[in-house]
This record gives sequence, C-alpha cells and structure tokens, in this order.
Amino acid sequence: MPTGCRFIGDKGWIRVDRHWENHSGLVASEDSLLEVKLRPEDVLLYKSQNHAGNSLECVRSRQDPISDMDVTHKASYLGMLTDVAGRLEQKLKWDPRREELVGNPEANRMLHRLFQNGWTL
Repeated sequence: MPTGCRFIGDKGWIRVDRHWENHSGLVASEDSLLEVKLRPEDVLLYKSQNHAGNSLECVRSRQDPISDMDVTHKASYLGMLTDVAGRLEQKLKWDPRREELVGNPEANRMLHRLFQNGWTL
C-alpha cells in the first residue's frame, strides 16, 4: 500500500514515497508534473537517500541534517496521537506547548515507553 507524503497544488498532486517497492518514489496525478525541468536559478533541496545515515554523518561533520531534529520531533506527533486515539477509540486534544494530551492521563501514559536493559534518558 502506498504511503509517503502527498503535495497538493493547483495543477494536481505529487506523492513522494521512498518505501514503495519497485517504484521510483514519485507518483503524480498528471504525468506532466513529473517532467518539470529545473532552471539553473531554482533553489534545490538537500538530497539524501538515507536520513539515518545523514544524521550520523552530521554528528561527525557538525552540518545540519536533512531532517532537522526539532521538526522531525514535532512531525512525529501525528502518528503517535493517531495511534493512541485509535487504541482508546477517543477524540483527543493535544497541547503542543506542553507536549501532552489535555485531561487524559491514560492517553498521556501511552505516549511513553519503558526503557529496557538499563537505558535511561
């Protein structure tokens, strides 16, 4: 089943999915959207085929990783909150400043996992 990220614009949509087997990673509502030619003055994004490897390399080089840690942390909320809401079969209210669910101690407990084998944070 395709996953990834879908970008919707006024001319259609493009989905990026690096985990879809036997596929280039790009799918579009119109084939012409995949044939856009970039100009020399266009701003190009930093390319990485391996975000985890890029993160480790950036620890060594002190460069910023392609997946900024703060942005990645905030982006992870959606999946976690969807999982908790589905398990509890409840609507939830998220407080992004406090990074907790409002008025739901049971749901907040589900956001944390116990560390194993002596690991601490």
